[in-house]
Amino acid sequence: MSARCVVELEAVGTVLEGQLIHRDIDLCLQPGEVLAVIGASGAGKTLLLREIIGLQQPSSGEIRVFGQSLNSRGQGAHTRLRQRWGVLFQQGALFSALSVFDNIAFPLRELRVLDRRHIRDLVQLKLSMVGLGANDAHKMPAELSGGMIKRVALARALAMEPELLLLDEPTAGLDPVASERFVGLLTGLQRELTLTVVMVTHDLDTLVDACDRVAVLADHTLLSVGSLDTVMAVDHPFVHDFFEGRRGRRAVANRA
Repeated sequence: MSARCVVELEAVGTVLEGQLIHRDIDLCLQPGEVLAVIGASGAGKTLLLREIIGLQQPSSGEIRVFGQSLNSRGQGAHTRLRQRWGVLFQQGALFSALSVFDNIAFPLRELRVLDRRHIRDLVQLKLSMVGLGANDAHKMPAELSGGMIKRVALARALAMEPELLLLDEPTAGLDPVASERFVGLLTGLQRELTLTVVMVTHDLDTLVDACDRVAVLADHTLLSVGSLDTVMAVDHPFVHDFFEGRRGRRAVANRA
């Protein structure tokens, strides 16, 4: 695979409690691209994200991020790698007992990279980047709408100025208007910051509007990786069900 891969998976396999989840997965994520990962529920999409950031060890194969293998890195090296990526988990995963400010500041404090004054300034900057104001900093997660939770979670994911962003169902639970606004925000930030993005999504509009390539996870492996048109041409039951239903046809027909 290319030396330019931001994320590289080579013959990755995963077995959990005797059950095969992934086999022989190969993937190269190029700098600056947005890759969507789609697949049926239970196909192991979130698990693949967890393996890419080192939260889960694959059973076989190798994963390299920024050219560095996750298989043999020491704790110090892994900590340095963590500063180069940001993660937006499903439903935002904000700490319910912490304010918006403290949620965004958490990775900065955890990794001890800035003093208190610089943390305050950076948190305010990240809030502004995702369209939130200083008055929102002191709110608690229970006071936020679904769209605001996603924005705060995105601000936290961007706190360390990452080069790589991993998103797990970023628009799940949002109404169509909030989803469209969030995708617009995400697309603008990706271009402005030249982020490389891996996104697990079931949202067809997000897939069409925001992604450069699509990876189809089916039958325990990556069935196809390519442009939307390439993936849609694959003759497989999941692909047919995903793209040829009413929602799928509408989303594809609305492409610019």
